[in-house]
Amino acid sequence: MIISCSSSDNDESDNGSFLQQHHNTVWEYSYTNQNTFHQNTDYIKFKNDATAPFKEWYGHYEDNSCFEFIFHTPDYETVTILDNSENKLIVEFNSIIYDDKQVQTIIRSNEVLKINVVDIEYGNVISNDDYVYTKSTFNVDGITCEYD
Repeated sequence: MIISCSSSDNDESDNGSFLQQHHNTVWEYSYTNQNTFHQNTDYIKFKNDATAPFKEWYGHYEDNSCFEFIFHTPDYETVTILDNSENKLIVEFNSIIYDDKQVQTIIRSNEVLKINVVDIEYGNVISNDDYVYTKSTFNVDGITCEYD
């Protein structure tokens, strides 16, 4: 009897999962705020942690001097990772207080992340938005001003 194994027998790629590959990486999305017409920048930082796979910062004010910090936490919602493959991450956030959830599908294509965000309330899709993020060297851990 001959038994053979090869790397192609594995479901996972040798490059690791999305969260393994992008642990501690920061990505940015720049856009013009349609209400103020100012240029804003949002950031996302990944963490190889199934309970809190990323943090988000949304820029405010004309000079992005303050950011709204979004950290998905078990205190407010459950986090379910639906896919964590080499170039794709799908995460579902379910509120523990309200009947709403958000599904984020993140796909890496070369040096950009394409992020689709679907918000659902009471079983109805209320928004379905697409964003394109690029890799950043910005130090999000150094942000000291948080927007109220």
